[in-house]
Amino acid sequence: MSDGALGAIAPQSWMKDLDAALARYRIVNPGVSAAPTLADCRKAPADFLVSASFELRPQLPGLSSGRGRPAGQARLHVVDCLTGAVAGDKLVAFESDPVDAAPGDAGPAADSRWQREIPAAFAKHPLDLQRPSRVVAVAPPLAHVGTRDATLRPGDVLRDVATANVVLRERPIVLTVTQVLADGVEVQFDAGAERPALGDYVERCCGH
Repeated sequence: MSDGALGAIAPQSWMKDLDAALARYRIVNPGVSAAPTLADCRKAPADFLVSASFELRPQLPGLSSGRGRPAGQARLHVVDCLTGAVAGDKLVAFESDPVDAAPGDAGPAADSRWQREIPAAFAKHPLDLQRPSRVVAVAPPLAHVGTRDATLRPGDVLRDVATANVVLRERPIVLTVTQVLADGVEVQFDAGAERPALGDYVERCCGH
């Protein structure tokens, strides 16, 4: 929450709205007092590190929301815990409900201004995170990779890049797609080399 937003909404109310917006996902508590890092995310282990800030939007000339009705926005920044790459960066804008506040009673009134608008904005612009591809079965020289990548075709190359405990492999295991399945793909690997294991993280090869 930015310094300028302090007093516009209580941190407890913001966290409640944020928890509701992410209710479809399993939230992992990293067990740290400071802002979690990428290392904390991997240790948890979690798939994504999500930061969500609440900020007040400046009123542009001629576009005022009206007296007593501030505008806000949430910035949802998502990082892939495995690779450190940005997996999403979204701005969700909203305006507060008009609420008559008595002098000296800014806290409760400020919270009530956002009771409808923030949940409605998150519902209209949901955060859509796709779970990483994982190895779900191994029967050498074949393995089954669970993935939602509908563009994969036989002959495409994947890489097993980390263990189920999010330990990055120095040499990724090369996996070649042999068959497209309803819930992922069948892949083949070199039976004489290191083999993939259940839960391993898999990525598409070569920037596709």
